[in-house]
Amino acid sequence: MKTIVFSIFTLITIFTSLFYYIHKINSESHPDEIGKTPLLTLKTAGKFGWVRYKGPIVRVSLYDEFIVISGREIIKINYKNLGFQKTDYNLFDNALLLLEDSKMHPSEVYLVTPDSKEFFEILKEKGVQIQ
Repeated sequence: MKTIVFSIFTLITIFTSLFYYIHKINSESHPDEIGKTPLLTLKTAGKFGWVRYKGPIVRVSLYDEFIVISGREIIKINYKNLGFQKTDYNLFDNALLLLEDSKMHPSEVYLVTPDSKEFFEILKEKGVQIQ
């Protein structure tokens, strides 16, 4: 009986921690986002380094001068330093590999291609290359 109670408690703790982590990812902001209204915000799947997010957990916010991608960490990139490469990555078909000139983030970042024409229109308008 003690083993069952301990197992249930462990599972509840794991799921509670997971939901807290997901909430934390989506609620944190980059300091430059404060007081600004995004042109578009969407959630998608993606990969930050070795951490894969299969569900719509990664937050992508497009602003007038920069993009913010929030997953394992919060990345802010000016459009002039930003590019994407279309690729297939393991479990992600039609992924976008983040290409950044300044390399301010420490890991590879993949985004599952958002199902949003507006996303690609804004990137094109801002001069972002998608190879």
